[in-house]
This record gives sequence, structure tokens and C-alpha cells, in this order.
Amino acid sequence: MIDVVINHTSDQNEWFVKSKSSKDNPYRGYYFWKDAKEGLAPNNYPSFFGGSAWQKDEKTNQYYLQIFGVPLDHEDRDLREDGQCRRARQPLVGASALLMNNPGSNVIVRIECCSGTAGVYP
Repeated sequence: MIDVVINHTSDQNEWFVKSKSSKDNPYRGYYFWKDAKEGLAPNNYPSFFGGSAWQKDEKTNQYYLQIFGVPLDHEDRDLREDGQCRRARQPLVGASALLMNNPGSNVIVRIECCSGTAGVYP
């Protein structure tokens, strides 16, 4: 699993701020939003910084994934067709989606394209 910086935005990014405004906002699909599972986070993905990788949004009562920033869901058609996103796409597009669809994965590789550093954690 490779997860690169271009797969994320800040939680202050305009797209993410718009996605938080409502469940039916067109930018909602750009990110991973999930309902609670039995009143808790959707799964037990850990945050790189400790605790859960899922953050609850009180306004919409859903959880969004936040690992090294807020990962983009490159499986979303609107995101793939967005001109700004297309310029940044690499062959690694979809790494965040792989994370979501393979909860049994036991290693995630992080590559910081801008700094040239890499890290691996279980």
C-alpha cells in the first residue's frame, strides 16, 4: 500500500469545507464519509498521530477519514473529472481507496513527495 501526499487535502481546503456543509453537497464524494457503526467509528483504522483515523462531524453525524490529512477518494467520478485533480494524478491514484477496501492490510507506506522522506508503519 502506498499513500502519497497528492492523495490528501487539508481539513481547511475549500473542497473539504464544502463537503462538510451537508450530506448532499457535490464535494462530499471527493472524500471518505461513513456512517457510524453501532454508535462508533466505522472501523478501527488508527491515525498516524494516535487515536482513530475517523473524525466525527457533528453537523452531519457522519465520520470522515483523516490520515496525514484528509484523503481524497479517487474512485469518485466527479473528483476524477475535476481539472485540478487531473493535473495532480499519478499512477498511484486510488491508494486511499485501496485502504478503504482492504481493511486487512497490515502495512501502509507513506511517501512525502515534497520532502523526499518515506515511512512505514503497521
